[in-house]
Amino acid sequence: MSYHLSPEKFVPLVISQVEPMLKSNISNERKAAYYVLSGIIDGCCDYINNNYLEPYMTALKIGLQDPNSDVSSAALLALGETCAVLEGEISKYSVQVLPILMELMVKPENMQNHNLKVIRIYYAVEELIGVLNDEHKGTIPEVLRVLFHVHSSTTNTKVRELVLAVYPAIATVMKDKFAPYLEPVITQLSPNLSQKPNTETLPVFCTSLRKTLFVLYRKIIKKYFRYTCVTLSSSWNRSL
Repeated sequence: MSYHLSPEKFVPLVISQVEPMLKSNISNERKAAYYVLSGIIDGCCDYINNNYLEPYMTALKIGLQDPNSDVSSAALLALGETCAVLEGEISKYSVQVLPILMELMVKPENMQNHNLKVIRIYYAVEELIGVLNDEHKGTIPEVLRVLFHVHSSTTNTKVRELVLAVYPAIATVMKDKFAPYLEPVITQLSPNLSQKPNTETLPVFCTSLRKTLFVLYRKIIKKYFRYTCVTLSSSWNRSL
């Protein structure tokens, strides 16, 4: 409906119905409200960006911290969908939202378990990083420290795969400034690429090679990339 109705008429009507649900004591109503927000943002992004961005982002921030896991998961989806279609003003909200996402990443249950909510955490981080303007890129090093911590702490290969999938978005935003972080990232990639993949490790192998390594090669100056890939290349050759 968000694609076929006038946003000027559709969005205020939807918001009037969603607002009471966001404040409901019933978790399923709050969850449903965030799913509605994630469903309307694509078709009405310009109107929401120009007229509702402040209350919209405030609602998402509250949802991310909801004590009910299903509600916060729905809010994470809405945040990711929002960042995927908006740009510009939304960057300023990263100052408030990224610390919440980093807190979610380091929770023990989110570091060791791979589920829909955890997938959405990294989806939201990746999309939010992609809309940062120069004024708000200063938070990225802290995000990288959290990603490094999660990768080194978790024993879940699928969570590591989610971590690796965020690096290309960061490299795209930072460009040459990502170079100091390239070596530890290559170190994380190396074990995934230096052994022949089996059924269990094939997904993380594909993410490491196709999504992470390839994008880093395209986005980072090749002289940095070649220098840090020497060890990777040597270890890979030894495994063949």
